[in-house]
Amino acid sequence: MYEDLNDAQNNVVELFTRELALALTKWQDALGKDAVLSSETDIARYQNCCSQSRRHIHAILLPENEGQIQDILLIAATHKVPVYPVSTGRNWGFGGANPAVDNCVIIDLHKMNRIIDFDADLGIVTVEPGVTQGQLEEFLSANNYPFMYSAIASSTHCSVMGNALDRGHGMMPHTDRFSSLMSLRAILPDGSVYQPLLDDAGGKAVSRAYKWGVGPYIDGLFSQGSFGVVTEASFALARRPEHVTLFYFRPRDGVNMTEFTDKLREVKQRLGGVVNTIDFGNRMSAEQGKRDSDNVLSPEDLWQRMDDVSLWTAYGSIHASSEMNKAAIKAMQRILKPVAHDFVFVNGDLIKKVENKPKKFKNTAMRRFVAQNIGLIKEMYAYMHGKPQMKALNYTYHHQNMPEKDDKALDGDIKQAGLIWYWPIIPLRGKDVHLFLQMFKQISAKHKIYPTWNLCVESETWISAGIHIFFDPATEKEAADKYHKELFEEGKRLGYLPHRAHIDTMGWYTETEGSHFFDMVKKLKKGLDPNNIMAPGRYGPAGKL
Repeated sequence: MYEDLNDAQNNVVELFTRELALALTKWQDALGKDAVLSSETDIARYQNCCSQSRRHIHAILLPENEGQIQDILLIAATHKVPVYPVSTGRNWGFGGANPAVDNCVIIDLHKMNRIIDFDADLGIVTVEPGVTQGQLEEFLSANNYPFMYSAIASSTHCSVMGNALDRGHGMMPHTDRFSSLMSLRAILPDGSVYQPLLDDAGGKAVSRAYKWGVGPYIDGLFSQGSFGVVTEASFALARRPEHVTLFYFRPRDGVNMTEFTDKLREVKQRLGGVVNTIDFGNRMSAEQGKRDSDNVLSPEDLWQRMDDVSLWTAYGSIHASSEMNKAAIKAMQRILKPVAHDFVFVNGDLIKKVENKPKKFKNTAMRRFVAQNIGLIKEMYAYMHGKPQMKALNYTYHHQNMPEKDDKALDGDIKQAGLIWYWPIIPLRGKDVHLFLQMFKQISAKHKIYPTWNLCVESETWISAGIHIFFDPATEKEAADKYHKELFEEGKRLGYLPHRAHIDTMGWYTETEGSHFFDMVKKLKKGLDPNNIMAPGRYGPAGKL
């Protein structure tokens, strides 16, 4: 049976007496006293999380180089003190910087923030874990390099490496961020170094250019894993396209979910190289104030009419050369003609025209939407060029009617937001999407919780459902957790499961005993981390092996 997290935490607590004190003293000697934080104020900053989940943390360590990480792990292994590495700690909606279990010491890697190398011919950048997406974009722009990173719809201070290792997805090339991670280097729990075989053989340049290397693909163990601390990673960036075009369209009246989804799949299958993602759902409808006759529909009205696909707005982007852009627009309209209409394609020139003469751009519903929301669309246009936008993070506060916050306030006050992400993956078939939405609708009605949500077509084979569970942290945390749990369990029963786990859901996927996956993980952990001190409970066993 899967180890109950509370039992695992109780087992770990036994370590934190004499051994913890000895380890803290040695860490202070190795790093300096200023690099070992243990005050209540410091610990509270790392427990800061919009989902309101929090773990008991004993200290935070701030290494500045690989050698210090080796010292940290050797001391942790000697005294059997569990550690939990974070890149910048901004895994919001999934637990933030909190470990999966109580009684860990956090290794905060944000001071390791060097851009180690950049190959201007191949567009391959090698970074340390503390390099943020804002820092990378500034580096590329300052040097006029014709490459872009798939920006994260969150803080500019989010880690490039951290998001990729947790398998985050984007809306622009390269949408699957871990697929663009070509090679990595890591420190194992015993302080030894891992690097790919090609690096050992003297082929570092090839290793950074060719993802799969030679022999077993060991790099994958460090993605959503607990086998070591990644200290550097190389990413293949996408070349900035000649043209970026935003598109917006509406489903036709009477179109059902099944046929609409199946047509979107055809678009991805035929145009996936240039049409990166297509989003649709009630989030956009709620934000734009979608009108029914002369009345603006409330979020509750939109929810009750979930099956009316015509209420939704679909949007996305095309990244292509001039010739391919024109062909893609024509092909998209042809493929979607039976199920969609009111297309608007937005580029930089159109944004300028609408800004200058907005009244001349209102002869259809979608064109009115563009004219009324040109500021938002201008930001989206920059985002689709790989420019991080902090305003995306303000969305986490939208249900509380708070004024927009600046970067520092957003980072510091995220726990005020009250937000849990539930992000299952569904096969890209209309019948599956319909089945999921019916389950989603029924459970939401049962709990009287009506979140905003969007479906994102990112692949030719699957679609992701982004469910944004907003709640009042002071009064609704328990209700939100119960709702989240039932969504997860019913989704699992149907076979639809999240591709990223919240720290509270690590044990929800399956029971440990009898699981082929956990049997394998345990065998690997026993060889590499026999005392399970590296991120216990993170996509693996929480207690003793």
